[in-house]
Amino acid sequence: RQEQMSSHQENKALVCRFFTALEDYCRGNETALEEIVASSFRDSVLGTQGIKATIDPVKELFTDLRCLINDLLAEEERVIVHFTFEFTHTKPFMGMEPTHKRVQYVNVTALRIVQGQIVERIWNVANSTHLLQQLGSLPSGQ
Repeated sequence: RQEQMSSHQENKALVCRFFTALEDYCRGNETALEEIVASSFRDSVLGTQGIKATIDPVKELFTDLRCLINDLLAEEERVIVHFTFEFTHTKPFMGMEPTHKRVQYVNVTALRIVQGQIVERIWNVANSTHLLQQLGSLPSGQ
């Protein structure tokens, strides 16, 4: 039981390091994710192979990415993370011209960790409606 708790804590710490490395990657450090994310990383949500194929589209559209971890849960080789991306809308997105607004994008995602590396994003739930409301594409809910 103690060994399992330690493994859960290690996996949660790895996910925290991942989000810090993700910020660094988006600032131009091309190698920031290499030790944390397996080269065989699979995004089961987007069907992509490799972490850069998952992240680069967001990196191109939005700048000043900041990752805020709201909650972490670990069970066996999975970590569920509730997080918020904060970024600035600086390029055309879904037919919208850049608003230069600082926006938040809230997600809950499940990551699989094997031998100290993130190997897969299993699933993700994102509040896209709230993002589009902040950008002015959808009316705000009262």
